Amino acid sequence: MKSPFLIAFIEGRPAQGFHTRVASKNDAPPRAVEIFACVKAPGNPYLDRISIGRATNCDIVLRDASVSKLHAHIVSVAGGTYAITDHRSHNGTVVNGARLTVDQAQALRFGDSLQIGTVLAKFLDAGLLYDLSKAKG
Repeated sequence: MKSPFLIAFIEGRPAQGFHTRVASKNDAPPRAVEIFACVKAPGNPYLDRISIGRATNCDIVLRDASVSKLHAHIVSVAGGTYAITDHRSHNGTVVNGARLTVDQAQALRFGDSLQIGTVLAKFLDAGLLYDLSKAKG
């Protein structure tokens, strides 16, 4: 099975300090785009999940102050499908407009919209990522 991708639209300002910033409705709109393969970073524990967070030891590092150090996990479930779980984050995780409760696993489908803190993202397979890059470029 091929790894999915997360395309994130990040504000462009790096996370500063140790604490997670409380998100505000007045935050700046997205400025930068980053593409992440949903794969384990070498040496990271918990082979059954992809960690997402601001900390540099996460598998997917989103350097934005609204993202908790360990914000969420993506897991592969039976049948080649995926799910995301919020890991007690400060600013929450949203899938297609619905905010997750802590430790609630939410099924993911390719093309789903995510919000991790104030970072907007899309969960894509290689085909959708290619189509998106063709449309923008």
